[in-house]
Amino acid sequence: MTYYLTALTIGIMGSLHCVGMCGPIALAVPLKSNSTGYSYLGSFNYLFGKAITYSLLGLFSGVFAKMIELTGFQRYISVFTGILVLIIFFFQKISTYNLGIEKLNLKWVTLLKAQFNRFIKEKNLISAFFIGLINGLLPCGLVYIALAAAIGAGGWWQSMLYMFIFGIGTMPLLFGLMIFKSRLSISLRSVFQKAIPTFTILLAVLLIVRGLNLGIPYFSPKIITAKHKTTIECCLKPITKSK
Repeated sequence: MTYYLTALTIGIMGSLHCVGMCGPIALAVPLKSNSTGYSYLGSFNYLFGKAITYSLLGLFSGVFAKMIELTGFQRYISVFTGILVLIIFFFQKISTYNLGIEKLNLKWVTLLKAQFNRFIKEKNLISAFFIGLINGLLPCGLVYIALAAAIGAGGWWQSMLYMFIFGIGTMPLLFGLMIFKSRLSISLRSVFQKAIPTFTILLAVLLIVRGLNLGIPYFSPKIITAKHKTTIECCLKPITKSK
């Protein structure tokens, strides 16, 4: 459960980034009716579509993690992903000024934008959901950090759940933006911007410690690999044999 809280926190802390990158798309989601209830449902469909895409991406990262586990290197997954999070984080810091993952003009991004235009014309609740599905596939450094962390979740369905929870975490701020069409105050933006780097580094450290096999309950459980079987000692009480 502690590990999944990191997914929720990444989503919440990184939602300011989502507002900056996906906010214009969210505000552009068209609906036939202007009624309050219809607007709420349309906004939810869009955000839920994004969360579904994130969970499917988590499935792929979980399958990759399972392949590594079958090779007997399960204990190194968290260390690897922790280092990967740090690499992505520092790459993002550099790309703010020059490279920009989200700004890469890739061919498949152009194809996604073409699909955007198709569903935007339909202006209904189903099209709002599909716009969210497509939006979740756009290049995003924040999503890549979450995916790197999802690799260490423990299996394919755990990785799916991790990314779905991440998607849920990004919802509140974007939902508020879509409903109230308001802009965040400068002070609130500052708080988010300062918190994101700190939390990302803490997440990377947690992943690395988790994979060091230190035997610390919840944070670094002992991983025991036997023939054809891997078990994790987390919070179980030791079993004593009676005479």
